[in-house]
Amino acid sequence: MDLYEALYTTRSMRRVAPDPIPDDVVQLMLDAAIRAPSGSNAQNWRWIALTDKAKIGRMAGYYREAWNHLN
Repeated sequence: MDLYEALYTTRSMRRVAPDPIPDDVVQLMLDAAIRAPSGSNAQNWRWIALTDKAKIGRMAGYYREAWNHLN
């Protein structure tokens, strides 16, 4: 399968396995993400990779609050 076929035919994932993602896989995903194009090559993205369930829960609350503020 070539890259475009994979990009055009892959459905979005709504259910994922609860297994933790290995650190080397997280590193690869972040490496790919920082190489993706950005508008005007501004590269104004920020990344947070959390693996601790308690921290993820706290961040979810902050995210929800910010989202509600914007909408």
